Parts: sequence; C-alpha cells; structure tokens
Amino acid sequence: MGIIVIILLYVLDGAFTSIFSNDTYYKSSWVLNKKNESYDVAFLGNSRIYTQLYTDTLSKKLGKKCINLGVDGTNIMHHELLLDLFLKNNNKIKYLVYNIDPWSLSFNLNDPKRTWILLNEINDSAVFSEYASVFGYRTYLWRYFPFWKFTEYNSRLGLVAAINSKFNLIKQEYHIQNGDYLKPNNYIVDTHKMNRMGDIPDKFKVNTQNLYYLNKMIALCKSRNVKLLLITAPILDLQKQVTKKTDPITQQYLTPIFDTNHIPYLDFTHLDIGLDYHNFYDYHHLNSLGKTKYNSILAEELLKQFE
Repeated sequence: MGIIVIILLYVLDGAFTSIFSNDTYYKSSWVLNKKNESYDVAFLGNSRIYTQLYTDTLSKKLGKKCINLGVDGTNIMHHELLLDLFLKNNNKIKYLVYNIDPWSLSFNLNDPKRTWILLNEINDSAVFSEYASVFGYRTYLWRYFPFWKFTEYNSRLGLVAAINSKFNLIKQEYHIQNGDYLKPNNYIVDTHKMNRMGDIPDKFKVNTQNLYYLNKMIALCKSRNVKLLLITAPILDLQKQVTKKTDPITQQYLTPIFDTNHIPYLDFTHLDIGLDYHNFYDYHHLNSLGKTKYNSILAEELLKQFE
C-alpha cells in the first residue's frame, strides 16, 4: 500500500509540474514559456511594472520591440531568477529597464504570500540554490518529496488551480502578446485614507538579501551583455511624506551601487506634472489617466538613454 501511495505521489507531482509549466493563467509561467525570442527592451519588476505600462505605445514611441516581464507580488529575488530563467531559454534583450523601489529593500524574502512564485521551477539549479538560502530545509521538501509543494500551496498550485490551468477556465488578466495588465482602472485614490507609505519608519532597516539579489542581477546583465537601466515609478506623495524618507534610503544604499556599476537611474517619485491623487488608485499604483501621463514621460526619458 505504501509503495502505491509513493508511486501515486510521483505521478501527481509530474502531472502538476507539467500543467503549471505550460500554464497561461499565471504571468510568471507566461514569462518562462518565452523561448528563442529577441527584444530591444524588456521591462521587469513587480506590479508597478506589470500594471503601469502600455507596452505597444512604448514600442512605437521608442522605435523598439518591447516586452513587459513584470509579475505581480514579486520581490527582488524573484526578479533576478525570472531574468536568469528567461535568458536561459535563449531569449535575447538589449536593454533591461528594472523598477527598483527603495522601500522594497526592507522586504522579507520569505513572505508566505509570495513563496509559491517560481516554486514549480524548483528543479532548476539556480532557483533551488537561492530558495534554499532563503527558506532553508523546506526547499529540500519542495524538490525531493513528491507532491509536497503542491499540497503546501494548494490555494495557488492545488487541484482547482491545476484544472483551471489545464482547461483555461479563467481567462488570463494580461495581454498574451506583450504581457501588459489588461484590466482598466479609472478609480481615484481616497485621500481621506491614510497614506500608508508615510508609515515608513524613520530608522529604516535594510534586508541585505535584497541588496545581494540586486547586485546579482547587475552581474547577470553584465555577463549577458544586457544594458541595465533602473527606474522608480511615480508614487502618491502627499505633503512629501514619502520622499523625505525614501530619498535618504536611495542615497545610502542604492546610489553607491548605481555609481560603482555606472547604471543610469531615473527616479520618477519627484515628477511634478500634475501626477496628483487624480492619477492614482492607491498610494503606489497609477490609474489609467496616470498611466498615460507616466508612459509619455517614461518614453521621452528612455529615448535620451538610448541615443
């Protein structure tokens, strides 16, 4: 009986792995299914890339083939690994535009809400190594104990998700060609609610693991001859509550890295073009109106870097 259970677990593990590897619902799977493609510009980051770009418009304005590799809910470790896996699939990019948020340097990489991302790629040596450095012994269970990862994260990688992925029961929320978020958003942020970014502690504590993965991404770009540009997307900065705290973070932790590696950095947190609360639906995401304004300015500034 025990042998039958073990065999069944291995069969289920192989079946679920195959399903999620070919999935089109999750954006991360879409990124990793790109193979043998060439792009002039790839945009990478979390939801502040994924939901805030009009990639086709940027392609036209820049005169370059662009792709949106942003994935919602991801951190710096995910971004470095996504880029590594994307390039391993023989994809080519000339420029990588990466969104780095100063406050993200404090994030804990073992956030349980985000652990499942890339878990289906645990057999890749790079993913396994980096996950092991963050999650420890649990990584060995995910890789070597059949079906463990799918059971532990059944809300994201369980039976319902597998059925949806296999039979495309729920349409993906991103553009299948360029990777942009499809849902329009015309909401305006409620300024009566607390601006949560104003709660950044005065004594900011950086998680050095985030700096490690940022430096690793820089090294990866150099090794693959990818020109890296760093940006920080606009934020709702009522009464300068946010930038008075994020600017020192940038100066202390990020600017030295940028200067040492000669990486251009475009900080859009100080945009003064009418990007007030009418252009946001929360403190760090633009609505459709704000996206249009931001993409126009982003294209202009990127053209200067490409010349």
